[in-house]
Parts: sequence; C-alpha cells; structure tokens
Amino acid sequence: MIDIKRRTFTRAADIVEKFVIPPAKLLEIGAYTGLFLKICEERGFTVQGIEPSKWGAQFAINQGLDVRSGTAEVLLNDSDLGTFNGIVSWDVLEHVPDPAKDFRLAASHLAPGGYLILSTLDRSNWFARLMGKRWPWLIPMHLHYFDQAAVISMAESCGLVFLATKPHVHYTSAGYAWQRLIGHDAQMTARTKPSLLDKLTFPVGFGDVRLYVFQNVA
Repeated sequence: MIDIKRRTFTRAADIVEKFVIPPAKLLEIGAYTGLFLKICEERGFTVQGIEPSKWGAQFAINQGLDVRSGTAEVLLNDSDLGTFNGIVSWDVLEHVPDPAKDFRLAASHLAPGGYLILSTLDRSNWFARLMGKRWPWLIPMHLHYFDQAAVISMAESCGLVFLATKPHVHYTSAGYAWQRLIGHDAQMTARTKPSLLDKLTFPVGFGDVRLYVFQNVA
C-alpha cells in the first residue's frame, strides 16, 4: 500500500512543482504520516504539515518532519504559522465540518502569488452519476459532496483566482478497486497476504475526484 501511495503522491508533487518552485515554503493540510511532505522535502521544498490524527502526526515527526497535531480549523487560526508559497490538501475538504471556513483560513496563509492546490470529490461527474448509490465514495466519513462550481465559488469568495482543474489521479490495486466496486454491503474477507489482484496496480482518474489550482494574486 505504501508503494501505491508513493506513486500517487509523486504524481501530485510533479503537478505542484509546475506552480511552486523549491525551495519555496509548502504547507500540507491533512499530512497524515508525512509521505507527501517527505517527497517534497527530498525535492528541496521547505515543508510543514497539519494533521488531526495524533498517531499520524507523531509518525511524521519521527521521520524528522515539521507536522503539527490538530485540526485545520484550530491550527490555521494560529498566526505563528506564517505564510506559504504553496498550500496543498489531498482529499480532505469532504471531511471537514465547514469547508468554506477552511478555505478562508487556508487563503489567509497564502503569500502574495502563492498557490492553493487541492483535490476533492465531484458529485456531478459522469462516473458518480453512472454509479448512483454504488459510487465508491458514498461513505459515512465524507460529510460533503461538491460539484466544480461549488469548489470554485468557495475559493473565489476568499479572493483566490481559479487557474485549472483536472482529474486527480490515484494509483490503486486491482484488488482494492474490485472491493470498492462490488458494493458497500459486500463482506470483505480478511487476508493474511496479498492476492494477485493486490499486486496489480494502475492509475485511476475518472474525474469523480478532481484536482484544483487557485492563486492568491493580491
């Protein structure tokens, strides 16, 4: 699983680097164990993270990364964070209680000319509409579902300029993809070792998860 996530984050880092150039300051909202930050640090970025999971934050800290434990709603109110040339957030917006507030707080920590780059769900996408109630991302931990207009509107209300959107590509295994597609009520049998399907990995980008790029032109 770690190799799959590394491939996903390496691809994401390639996109970020088209806009934000090392050794720029980069903040990740929802850093978890710090894998994306570690990839960016190796590329020469000055990195910092926010992570609500105490375990995840501590794991990242143990890797030598500057990650604060707590929610974005609380930590982004801390002026001690300063400003960043780039702020990224991967698949987080759908989990937070007040997405518009998190947008405003993130925007307040962008340096002039800085970029906010994030990914989140797109409920209006053809794949989401085709799957209906069997759409794999209809799960209890997701508090919000957006369309592109809603995401862009939240950003523009904070004074950010919309630059681009594209499908956010995740790498996955055939085994995981099959489990997600057979339905939420299916019972998944515990395995002690990977199956052949788990060893087959490939990129997925139907567009039901989208990447957005915004800029603070102030």
